[in-house]
Amino acid sequence: LRGRWMITTMRLVQFCPKGSEGGIRIGVEQEQGHGVIDLKAFDSSMPSTMREFLELGKAGMDCAQRALASGQCVVSHTDIKLLSPVTRPDKVVCVGMNYRDHCLEQNAPIPTEPIIFNKFPSAITGPFDEISLPDNSQEVDWEVELAFVIGKKGKHIKASIVLHSLIKYTLNYR
Repeated sequence: LRGRWMITTMRLVQFCPKGSEGGIRIGVEQEQGHGVIDLKAFDSSMPSTMREFLELGKAGMDCAQRALASGQCVVSHTDIKLLSPVTRPDKVVCVGMNYRDHCLEQNAPIPTEPIIFNKFPSAITGPFDEISLPDNSQEVDWEVELAFVIGKKGKHIKASIVLHSLIKYTLNYR
């Protein structure tokens, strides 16, 4: 990345302790799956949801960095349930048919412009949540998607600073 912006890689997660499905927490996953640092346990001023965390901007990210560096307040993956990356997003905007091989696989023409569509926010699930199939379905058609979480409102953002508005990305399997 050129310019003055530095990209820091952290895996931020929403989780709840197993057995208390209503208590959402925010965490930072340690490298190589060694556990999740509970940000609220590390700093009681931290919010409980990812949405509230993202609204903190740099202050929230700085706290997450400090928590990760400290190695304190670690909970084991066996004691938590990972939730969707963001609960109740305002909108989910998607770009379809953006992968050449997928177009060919579907016998669909390769579009000359992006195909934009939306999903209902209730379609967002956690990584291990069950997917209910309609009665007349036998299987789920899956795809792997790259999702971006935009942390700041903006319009006509210059390409040179667009990554400053990008808070998080995640891979989605559906």
